[in-house]
Amino acid sequence: MALREVTLEVQKNEFCSVLGHSGCGKTTLLNMIAGFESCTEGKIFCADAQVLRPGADRSMVFQDYALFPWLTVRDNISFGPRLRGAVEASDPWVAHLIDLVGLTRFASHFPHQLSGGMRQRVSIARALAVNPTVLLMDEPFAALDAQNRAMMQQEMIRILNEETKTVVLVTHSIEEAINLSDVIIVMTRRPGRVKETIRVPRPRKMSEHSQEYQALKDQIRELISNEQDLSDVI
Repeated sequence: MALREVTLEVQKNEFCSVLGHSGCGKTTLLNMIAGFESCTEGKIFCADAQVLRPGADRSMVFQDYALFPWLTVRDNISFGPRLRGAVEASDPWVAHLIDLVGLTRFASHFPHQLSGGMRQRVSIARALAVNPTVLLMDEPFAALDAQNRAMMQQEMIRILNEETKTVVLVTHSIEEAINLSDVIIVMTRRPGRVKETIRVPRPRKMSEHSQEYQALKDQIRELISNEQDLSDVI
């Protein structure tokens, strides 16, 4: 069992990060919210509707980009809406998203012609294209180097200032969680439970050299490092 007795609530337009050891069920939790996996117990609701299957109200950004290599930037982003019969490739909404992620000059490029950071921007724009209620992100910047990762974090803040969404992010990075989140969920080891819920004071971006930032970072690190492997005793 990956998860047990998990209870949490993410408010509308909140950015929630989930932290914990590898194997604690973070991605399983995300997949259940997305509707890719079913709950053996309990229920999940999105905007008062029970989650029973994947739906356009929940969109996922994957770690490995998951772009169609034979489609251009424009066509990758417009794929979801076109599949639903909602938009043409030249629709202003798609053009807006391409501009939002800073890829207007690359709209006709294919994924192999883009850097890793640019591919992830396409992935984010594609997830936003169906106008989801909740944006789910499974370690989306883990494959990037430190410089590009920091840049993409700032890009996410900018993008979400323009396209406000409820976000659930799975990450192993304490710094990333602090920089992006309104609330941070710290999980126990497997089977995963909610160990601690920490609210991050606004403004979201605190100075990384401030005492407040360091105290929060130390608190989260201690919660994770002190966690015992509950699977050994259950």
